[in-house]
Amino acid sequence: MEKQKSIHFAIIGVLAFAVLFMSVGFATYSQVLDLNGTNFSSEKQYFVSLDADSYQLGEGSVKAESLTISDDRFDVAVHFDKAGQYYLASLDVINTGDYNAILDTIRMPSYEGSDESYIKYTVTFDNDQVFTGSESEIAAAINHDAGSNVKNIMIKISYEPEEGTVVPEDGIDVSTFAEFEFVQAV
Repeated sequence: MEKQKSIHFAIIGVLAFAVLFMSVGFATYSQVLDLNGTNFSSEKQYFVSLDADSYQLGEGSVKAESLTISDDRFDVAVHFDKAGQYYLASLDVINTGDYNAILDTIRMPSYEGSDESYIKYTVTFDNDQVFTGSESEIAAAINHDAGSNVKNIMIKISYEPEEGTVVPEDGIDVSTFAEFEFVQAV
């Protein structure tokens, strides 16, 4: 009888171990999930552009002699008659796509250290990022959701010759640009 009890305990122990082993094995097997299918995606699912309709000239600013605004580029030519004059304009950049985008690169000339060092040129993005020359890997977000899909850009060109600088009597002409490159946010 005693021997039969031990055999029963041994069989119950072996069965309990087998059930536990099968449970752990099945749980491990169940964690692997294979999905098969086809995904169709368009290449560019965001659309960010400069909004020419939002263009506004700042108070006290000289007027542009020529102005071109495309989806990703702002070209302007101005004439300054005297020192202290400036050109100040603002416009919006809008994401009308289905996905968030990021301002990745801005290309613009830098006048620092050149013969035209009395020209100060800045582009301000979203009222807090100020650029004085080309820059990449900016990572400034432009969401696609209504209410957060519009950011402001300020362009300022000022004529600030240093004291003692010989400047033309008939003023100076400045032609410049700012080009923006956006990428889809991940």
